[in-house]
Amino acid sequence: MKKKGNNKKLNMKKIIILAILIMSFSIVKVVLAASVVLKADHKEGMNYIDLSWNAPDTTGRWSYRLYQKTEGETEFETVSTKYNKQVKVLNIYPGKGDNLQQWMNNYGKGLISVDKVDIEEFNNNPIGYLKDGSGNYKYDVLMFGSWDGNNGKDLSNSSFTEVEKFIKTGRGVLFGHDVIRGDNSAVKNFNKLNKYVNLELNSEGQQYNGYDNSGKAQFGNKISTVRIMKSGYLTKYPWYIGELDKDLYVPICHTGHQIPSGKIWIKFNYNEKYLDDPGNFYLTSWGNCAMIQTGHSNGAATEDEQKIIANTLFYLGQLTDETNASAYTAEDLAAPDNPEINFRELPGGGYNLNVTSKDNGTTYEHYVEAIDEDGNKVNSNTVTTTVTSGIKGFSWSIGDDEPDNIIDEMPTYFGEEYTGKLIRIKAIDNAGNVSGISTLLIDKNDFIEAFDKGEILLKSIYTEGNNYTDLHWNRPNELAGWRYRVFQ
Repeated sequence: MKKKGNNKKLNMKKIIILAILIMSFSIVKVVLAASVVLKADHKEGMNYIDLSWNAPDTTGRWSYRLYQKTEGETEFETVSTKYNKQVKVLNIYPGKGDNLQQWMNNYGKGLISVDKVDIEEFNNNPIGYLKDGSGNYKYDVLMFGSWDGNNGKDLSNSSFTEVEKFIKTGRGVLFGHDVIRGDNSAVKNFNKLNKYVNLELNSEGQQYNGYDNSGKAQFGNKISTVRIMKSGYLTKYPWYIGELDKDLYVPICHTGHQIPSGKIWIKFNYNEKYLDDPGNFYLTSWGNCAMIQTGHSNGAATEDEQKIIANTLFYLGQLTDETNASAYTAEDLAAPDNPEINFRELPGGGYNLNVTSKDNGTTYEHYVEAIDEDGNKVNSNTVTTTVTSGIKGFSWSIGDDEPDNIIDEMPTYFGEEYTGKLIRIKAIDNAGNVSGISTLLIDKNDFIEAFDKGEILLKSIYTEGNNYTDLHWNRPNELAGWRYRVFQ
């Protein structure tokens, strides 16, 4: 009898295990069967793409993250869905250095709202600070810092767990100076989050700070020079902070035995030194997390640094609960074709000029990742779109001076005083991309006189940068049906 009882218990265990397996399989099956269909809309003249998609199902609580790949690149990267929308940030500061709110009041352009809390209070009730009464997350981005050594403060075990959950939902986290640091045992729980920033930690190695090894700091030991190493959405919105190789200036700071393997946006620079060293970085990001060296100077921040922080917070605001977004990261980056100049002399004197150009676009691929509250993910289809902003106008000059990049009204009539002059013309599109220069020498040859005589007058037009010459000629007379053959 005892044996039978044991068999019954064993069979019951098997049934329970089988039921769990069936339930787990059903959940996975539902998630895998869900589909997200992404659609893109772009009209010429728009320097962005409108995107829309459906929720995977109507029962779950879904959030979405947008991925983009630009023409010529090999990998997709996450981009912000918050253009022209407010990014909500919680600054968790280490007892000192609660300056982020004021900085964003100065340089957030009204797009970044900041609440703040001391890390000791946060550690006592992390869920209460991160979520509302309905269990929804209240913030798009968390920022930890900023103070030298992070003022010796760390996450508690419970707050570490909740912050890691926050990161796994796709929401953003920005770590300040010394929050994650290879030789700082005071931040053990923070250091366990290093994988989310793709940082390797060590207790030795060179530290970088924007001044030379002799210890002679720039500008009276209060300023580090940093250089933009990667251009993208982070360097352009909401502040345009500069293109590649531009130097910016921040309060003196340094790395903390970290080697980044993610995107390095900005590095320390001192007279072109150490720019190729793998451990040199001022700002690095990986997915929805980033680290910046703000905080060593205990609450100081230059205008450059405050703008960098604003852009980084906005960049990390990647998650949305809505099913649409405008991808302003998808810009027309291609120059228009060199202008085509159609020219003829007029019977009453002077010259008629007609200038045209074709704009070129930049091609992008996008897909959306849907994430539910349990961390299940569903990817949409990938859409391919070419962004063409359209020709805005032309800039032109007479003589040897090149035209600038400011659009001028393009005349259609030039008087005889322009005879023998060289006209230079470039096209500019609505995104500010500029073509090469086309040139035309106005001479005394006259198409109309050739037409009156039943002759063909041939003119050649050479455009700078081209490896060919454009040829133009008239019809011999009014009769239709003429065909032409060119000899060289």
